[in-house]
Amino acid sequence: MNRKIGIYILFLFCVIRSISFAQSTFRNHPDIKKDGAIIFYLKTDSMRGAILRKYGDTVNAERFERNARELNQRLINSFRKDFTFCPVYFISATQVDKFIKNKNYRAFYNDSMVVDTSIYVKEKNLIYASLDYEYIIGKNGGYRSITPIDMISLKDSTLTPLPYPFPYYTQVSTEIFLIPRKAEVYPKLLQNTLEIWYYYPSKRTVRILTKMGLWEGYTNP
Repeated sequence: MNRKIGIYILFLFCVIRSISFAQSTFRNHPDIKKDGAIIFYLKTDSMRGAILRKYGDTVNAERFERNARELNQRLINSFRKDFTFCPVYFISATQVDKFIKNKNYRAFYNDSMVVDTSIYVKEKNLIYASLDYEYIIGKNGGYRSITPIDMISLKDSTLTPLPYPFPYYTQVSTEIFLIPRKAEVYPKLLQNTLEIWYYYPSKRTVRILTKMGLWEGYTNP
């Protein structure tokens, strides 16, 4: 019995040590769990609305824009409620380029989706995110699937998806039939992606990053 207890304690020690090690390892990209944040840029469907208005279809233009506003408000509400990994700032997709060029640029939405110039980004480590309907990006930056999916894409300051094996997307549609989930579950899905990446990386991920020279301080046991 004492031997079993000893083995159990040793197992717990190894698990805790591995988690602690993973938390302290730098992966050569913005460390958003340390002085970091996500800049989430929201799409408004204003371009589609403008095209429809050009051809006199005001009804559908207003419908698309209204649906986009409602979705964005639901996203903001759900992130404020359920996402705790790091701060999240929301900005229009039409304004994100201006912020990238000038980090003092202030055009962020408050919780009521109104631009509030008192909101500014104080964190240094930033990644960018948006809702996309794209093909799954493959290992070498190309497409490895012809199946479009709904996803939250994670990107660098050039709005390019984070390179493999970084967590460059979180699928928000269902695995079967690719049916979109409710926006209220998106923050939880993204948080799960980030927690696995930062705290519980797979052995395969560790091997790949080590081979790439991006797993600082890692030594094979």
